[in-house]
Amino acid sequence: MNAAAPRLGLICAASHTPTLQRCLLQSPSLVQPNYPFIIRYGVDNAAAAFHAVYLEPAPVDWWVWVHQDVLLPGPDWLARLRRHLQQALVLWPRLAVAGAYGISRDGHRAGRILDRGHMRHEPCPLPVLAQSLDEMLLLVRASSALRMDAALGFDFYGTDLVLQAEQNGWQAAVLDIECEHWSATPLEPPYADALIDRIARSASAFERKWQHRLPVITPCIHFERVGAAQQLAQQLRSSQNQSAAP
Repeated sequence: MNAAAPRLGLICAASHTPTLQRCLLQSPSLVQPNYPFIIRYGVDNAAAAFHAVYLEPAPVDWWVWVHQDVLLPGPDWLARLRRHLQQALVLWPRLAVAGAYGISRDGHRAGRILDRGHMRHEPCPLPVLAQSLDEMLLLVRASSALRMDAALGFDFYGTDLVLQAEQNGWQAAVLDIECEHWSATPLEPPYADALIDRIARSASAFERKWQHRLPVITPCIHFERVGAAQQLAQQLRSSQNQSAAP
């Protein structure tokens, strides 16, 4: 890989065209992209979309996985991303996964993003090695051969990639990547029953896969021991009932 100028490609799994058009496609750096930009519609899980990158003939060093509800601010966003990635690679040549938000190895929240109108500028210095990454925006080194796990659906696959990387002698980090996340998921309950069921299924699959590696802290759950996924589901359903109470 040319460390001075990593070749980037972008990929997005789209399920709602109006959201895609309102958010990601409004990013100034995507107006006339001169790099591979793949949008996969109607997939059943993140892996089904991401694995399309391995059929892409264009030479790419790093793939940028970005959600449809993320906006990449500024016409120079891609240049800034390359610069931060290059700096991280100098520190950690074995870097294989990176993200805009996550949990550092020592358990601190890290990142600088606008999340549903709320600025989340964590005090943790960036870049920092990570034990967990949020899925809204990820970078995956093409030569690492890392794969997303279809069993995880649309949740926890960022942290799964981190643990896969670690298991194979690679590293993961949170970088200083500005982005705006305009998720329709509320920050507080009530949550849709379908969302709770989806997260509970993914959490259970993650827990079974990595039970030998626990504890693991993610941005939304602390997998302290086996049973954390079930506890999360119970807490989410309990919050539903409390919100519905008169």
